[in-house]
Amino acid sequence: MKGPMSRPQHPIPKSPTVFRRRLHSFVNTPARLLATTVILAALASATAGTVYAIQTLSTVSQPAIFKDKSSNTSLAVQLTQGQPDTGQFDLFVPDRGSYRGDLPPRPSGDQIMHLQGTTSAKFYPLDGGQPSVTAVRMEGELDTAHHTASVNIWIGDAKYRILTAKADAAAAQRVAQQSLDATTRHDWSALYDLLSKDIQAAVTPADFSATMSTTDITTTKAEANGTGTMRVVGSTTLYRQPVTLTVKQKDGTIATYHNNRYLVLEGDEWKLLSTDTPKQ
Repeated sequence: MKGPMSRPQHPIPKSPTVFRRRLHSFVNTPARLLATTVILAALASATAGTVYAIQTLSTVSQPAIFKDKSSNTSLAVQLTQGQPDTGQFDLFVPDRGSYRGDLPPRPSGDQIMHLQGTTSAKFYPLDGGQPSVTAVRMEGELDTAHHTASVNIWIGDAKYRILTAKADAAAAQRVAQQSLDATTRHDWSALYDLLSKDIQAAVTPADFSATMSTTDITTTKAEANGTGTMRVVGSTTLYRQPVTLTVKQKDGTIATYHNNRYLVLEGDEWKLLSTDTPKQ
């Protein structure tokens, strides 16, 4: 291997009981003010590190990570030219484990990188068994400008594919607006349907609706504040939408707050992941 690597970890998500405990303790403290918007942030903090639970290479510069849109198969590969670990990859296959090896990418223009060839890779079983060496063949291309990939992978008789979803900012903006409309209507069932699968796995629709309904303030209007921005972090594509909230507080006064809503691309769909703390 060209560079040092640590064995990837695949953290186990916390139990729904832990999520519910954090959820209820959050809204029964002074921080319950504006709980209708910051409750998602409390849940997201509990899921930190488990969304697309993949830890990858420790290298001189960060590898690019591509995740198949219909499975948890992911490929981390060092594409930066001139690094001591250029071409070093870590392929994670669900229910099997991780394959690590070297396959130097071949540039084509400013943004396209080709992966083609067969190499020996070290296989680390997910069950912690003894590592072994096996042949891995790849054919495909990576678009570094749009963070998309289409790669076929063969390991023995098994074939895998990395085909990423193409992020659509307009679609993300529509989902963000749907979440704002649901908040204004106090339609917690509709808002729940928009949540990330990780959050839905942590709290039931009934618990979510009950928690969102038990607050000292009432959101009278939730609206987008400007254009959102999209960013790729590791294998995760995020969309940040600035928001303005008009609320009626317990004493009857009206106040305006600002915060952000964060969406995550899951397969071909944008889902609501979290908010940050509202500020006046």
